[in-house]
Amino acid sequence: MSSGNTHSMSRRRPEKWRKKRGRGADVFDFAALVNFAVKKTFSVPPALPAKKACVRDNRTSEGRLGGAADEAGRYFVAPGQAGELIAFLAAARGESRRAAKRLLDERRVFVNGRRVWMARHALRAGDTVEIQTPPPRYAPDAPISILAEQGPFLIVNKPAGALSNEGAGSVEARLRASLGEPELTAVHRLDRETSGCLLLARTRADADRLIPLFRARRVRKIYWALVFGRFPDDIREIRRPLDGEEAVSFVRVLDAASDASLLEVRIETGRTHQIRRHLLEAGYPLAGDRAYGNSRARDARARALPRQMLHALRLALRDAETGLAIEALAPPPEDFLAALRAYGLRPPTAGRPPRPPAERS
Repeated sequence: MSSGNTHSMSRRRPEKWRKKRGRGADVFDFAALVNFAVKKTFSVPPALPAKKACVRDNRTSEGRLGGAADEAGRYFVAPGQAGELIAFLAAARGESRRAAKRLLDERRVFVNGRRVWMARHALRAGDTVEIQTPPPRYAPDAPISILAEQGPFLIVNKPAGALSNEGAGSVEARLRASLGEPELTAVHRLDRETSGCLLLARTRADADRLIPLFRARRVRKIYWALVFGRFPDDIREIRRPLDGEEAVSFVRVLDAASDASLLEVRIETGRTHQIRRHLLEAGYPLAGDRAYGNSRARDARARALPRQMLHALRLALRDAETGLAIEALAPPPEDFLAALRAYGLRPPTAGRPPRPPAERS
């Protein structure tokens, strides 16, 4: 063993750890040693004050500390505030990390105009953070209007935010209770944020009777969709398989502006999220859709959209063999019409047909 190692091994311990016993041999006081170690391990310096989120002051270029956003609802990351997005959100809004994570899970957070839902996304000084308008909360006691009834079938106007079925507050469950029909069954589904015509049968057996009609494409379903971008008039049909199955959507432009279009979409098949996915693949994502193709916030109008702008306008079912015929039209809700107005679009009415291409802005 080298002299250096010998010196290292023979270094004398502090007096407070040593006891004299017997022939002058050093015996260590292990109780004192443990106490010393505990103090070193658990003595924590006073916590530094938490950093506040920085919001840029419109009057200067420096940025100021504070918990509120600027007049446009934007948070600005100042030097020294860079770090994980979730921590910044919690500090800026004075909320818990759990509340901040909920905003991310709802895909309502934009960084520099791009939707971000990763909690550990790294922010840099100068980044802009924005929070999108929350989706509408469905009131459990909101009225559900019956649009049409024919024998064992009825069509209702599903509010945006309500589940079609399989839930205590779903349209199916509420109508079972209010109509006193415990077997009432939703024949098909609409996405939670989609409003409009929903077909129900009074019993499970009645619902099963309609399965062949859906497979034979005898159920006519027409939707209105607000999309980003000027949709071309020459795209009339989107025929692209989804999840390995045939999927067909027919499209007609009702009105269009430079940055948005109102479409009428008729679907022959009913694949999962068919309209949303077909429009995205065509290059014109559904406005307000948090899942498909809206990673970038285009402007304040887009960020203010409360939900995906899709409305099931009309549903018609005719079966020559059984004589069954039922049809209904659901007026678009106010939030859908408000979105059209924000983009300068107008829906066709009975006295006003779709605007021809030459008259569109």
